[in-house]
Amino acid sequence: MIDIDIQLLKEFENQLNTNDPEGGTIPVKILGYGEMSAIFLFEEMPETAIKRMPPFHNAQEISAYKSSIDEYCGFLTDKFNMNIAEYAYVEIVNKYDEHILYVAQNKLDVKFIGNRLIQSCKDEELEKILKAIMNKLIPIWKWNAQNEDMIFGLD
Repeated sequence: MIDIDIQLLKEFENQLNTNDPEGGTIPVKILGYGEMSAIFLFEEMPETAIKRMPPFHNAQEISAYKSSIDEYCGFLTDKFNMNIAEYAYVEIVNKYDEHILYVAQNKLDVKFIGNRLIQSCKDEELEKILKAIMNKLIPIWKWNAQNEDMIFGLD
């Protein structure tokens, strides 16, 4: 189960300065950035990573986005036997009437994040890790080569 304080997220959203997310009245740490998102860690939810997506035009766009994510994750699980971390959604309409989607996941130990792990492990461990990664990626690449209508990528 993912620990999410929805009221805290609403309060955070309504005081958020997107140019200075850590400068607001609610303490937050930036864990990282995506192309269009930011991932936060709140003092009040130290075991939960919270991704804030950019504003959507309306609730229907959020619903369509969530359906796409659920379908994508379900397909990776069912077709490629991938272990997908549990996630949960929180939808908020902020004081500017923007439709915001937060995606929450249990925070992973940083030493087990792929790019950090491969920098710190021994050569023998690195070889095992890379083989395991390739064994998961090759079926996806093969699928993509044979299916133009649904192509998958991982980050």
